[in-house]
Parts: sequence; structure tokens; C-alpha cells
Amino acid sequence: MAHNDVVYWSMQELQESVPSNAQVLAFGDSWFHYPMLGGSLINNIGDLVKPTGRKILVTGKNGVEIRKFAEGYWQQRFRSVIRFYGQTCDAILLSGGGNDFAGFDDLRPLLKGDCSSATTAEECFRDGDGEDTIIRLQQQVRAAYAQLITEASLTIPGSAKFFAHNYDYAPVTGKGFMGGEAWIRPALEDARVPKKLHNACVKLIIDGHSNTLAQLQSSLPGRFVFIDSRNTLGPKDWANELHPTGKGFDKVVKAAWVSPLKLAGLI
Repeated sequence: MAHNDVVYWSMQELQESVPSNAQVLAFGDSWFHYPMLGGSLINNIGDLVKPTGRKILVTGKNGVEIRKFAEGYWQQRFRSVIRFYGQTCDAILLSGGGNDFAGFDDLRPLLKGDCSSATTAEECFRDGDGEDTIIRLQQQVRAAYAQLITEASLTIPGSAKFFAHNYDYAPVTGKGFMGGEAWIRPALEDARVPKKLHNACVKLIIDGHSNTLAQLQSSLPGRFVFIDSRNTLGPKDWANELHPTGKGFDKVVKAAWVSPLKLAGLI
């Protein structure tokens, strides 16, 4: 189902529309797919893009990790979209990295066995850069982004830009989607992280992901644009531990996306 005749989550539906091309290609997780009232980032971005006549094709799903786009099924989907639409695209939007650390199975291995005596967020995470460390995770996320950029750059115009965002500091509330299990608090509680450090642990992860995207922007000036949306949302702007409300998504787009999209001539 398309949004406002500009955002399409199905290649087939896009091909049946008129005109049937997409000039903006988006790949990523639930911040591009969130199904609740008010939509996600991409719905609001689509509303901004619509007056230009561009269309957006979105590929991915809720819960997908950015690392998955660099291998197997999602890598093939990525390559297929680039092959069909890459030569005429103006921009590639990327939403990924959040699910690489969120969820018990991803977050818990990064934490030490018993953090009850920790006084800082840093003390809660495993040391070094070996397996199951936050440094290794950040390296893997950066490698996945770099691979996607390298592959797409073989096809897309030299004037096309990549945009990637860093979410915001999600509050550790224990609230999941529609009453389901939360993504962050269960792992922190299992590791006996003091409650006063819960939000600091999230901040450490988001800041680390932000540094990764900032490094990519520095290494690819004019080609890769880091959308820094930290410190945009307040407590009431979150629907659960990972997702803003509809108004929250709109707030993020207006605060962090409008200016760089205008600068790139996309809106």
C-alpha cells in the first residue's frame, strides 16, 4: 500500500503506478516501516518530497539489521533494487544500526555478567574489541554501511547522495510494541545494570553509532550525509522503547531531515 502516491513499499505496486520510476531509494528497519497511526520517518519524508514529483521505493522490514543488507537475502534485494532503479536515482536513504544492538539476543552479549557494582555505563559493557563487544559491533555496522555504499556507487549517478540517521536516545521504559516484550530493559535487568545507568547505556550505544556515521561522512564528503537526530524527542514523543509516536517521527523529520534534504535539492 502506497502512501500519498509517493512512498511505495512494494516494487510491484510501484511498477503498476504512473509514472513507475523511483528517484529515491530507501533501505532499512522499522523507522522506515513502522505500521502505527502517523507512520514512520519515510511517510513524513515522502510528504516533503511529493511536490518535486519524485517517488520513494522502500525496501526492508521491521527488525532488520543493517548487517543483513550486506549478506544473503537482503543483499540480493538491495542489489535488485539498485539494478532496476539505481541509474536514475537522486538519493539513497538508510535506516539501520538500531536493531543490531536492540533486543535481548543482541544487547545482552555486549554486557558483562553482573553489572550491579557499576558506576558508569562504560563499566557495564564488555571490554576490548573481540567478539560480543560494542567496539566489534560498531566495526561490523560500519563495514555493512561501507559495503552498501560501495556497491550502490557502481551504479548510481555521481551526483546522488546517501543519507543515514542515528535515531535518538530511546527511554528505557520496558514498553514494547503493542504490549510485547521490550527491546532494551530486559537485557539490562538480566545483567543487573543499576536502574540509574539504564538511559546512560542507551546514550553510549547511540553516541557510538553516531560516531560511526560521522566517520563515514568525513571519509565521503559530499556523498554521504549523516542526519543527527539526537536530543530531538522528549519522553512523551516515544510510543515504546524503540519507536517515536507519529508526531514524534514528524518532529524528527522537521528538526533533522528538512535542512539537509533542501540543501541536496530533494525538497
